[in-house]
Amino acid sequence: MKAEINIEVLLKLLKQQSSKKLISNSLEIFKPTKKNIKRQLGLYAVAVFVSVFVGLSYNTKTIMVDTVQTVLDIILALFGIIFTGYALFQALINDELLIRLINNVSKDAHGEDRSKLQETNEEFVHCMMLNILIILLSFLLKVVINSIPDDFLMFEKLIYNNICATMLISIYAYIVISVMWEVKSFIFNLFNLFNAYAGTRVLEIINSEDEDDLGGK
Repeated sequence: MKAEINIEVLLKLLKQQSSKKLISNSLEIFKPTKKNIKRQLGLYAVAVFVSVFVGLSYNTKTIMVDTVQTVLDIILALFGIIFTGYALFQALINDELLIRLINNVSKDAHGEDRSKLQETNEEFVHCMMLNILIILLSFLLKVVINSIPDDFLMFEKLIYNNICATMLISIYAYIVISVMWEVKSFIFNLFNLFNAYAGTRVLEIINSEDEDDLGGK
């Protein structure tokens, strides 16, 4: 029996996108909307809470250097895990699951039809783009922090320096936490895809056994 395919969403899947558009779409996680405003406020509240302790510390520079290095280590590890996991899924995907993913259509944030396969591919690219953003940002931040003298003060009053440091640290912390939250979401979606793959494999095995039983009669 010939499989039916949604040609419209298939053409959207085959349509090439520019790197600028991919980067722009990746950065939309920082754009406040009615759907994610509560999550963004919650993540920023966590970022501010952590930043206050670092910004008011006497060892702000040392703590930030260690923190940035830790973030780099975590993001690089996640980058490898996500890339390997998705490459493994692409290698295992079968014909039945491929058709199901293409025909599984939902609305995206812009109200356009998008197949589950396109959604998964775009989420993977966006996740990789965001990870690269954190790697570049953390690398530059580490270089800048190490270049600042230990006794450097931007303002004469210490309180102003603490407030400025806290604000800048909270922005960095918010970006990192937001990206890690998206990584969590992507890994969860990848987990569901592996479950879908296992389900289609079981169905193929059952159908194959039924055909063998019919052929043996």
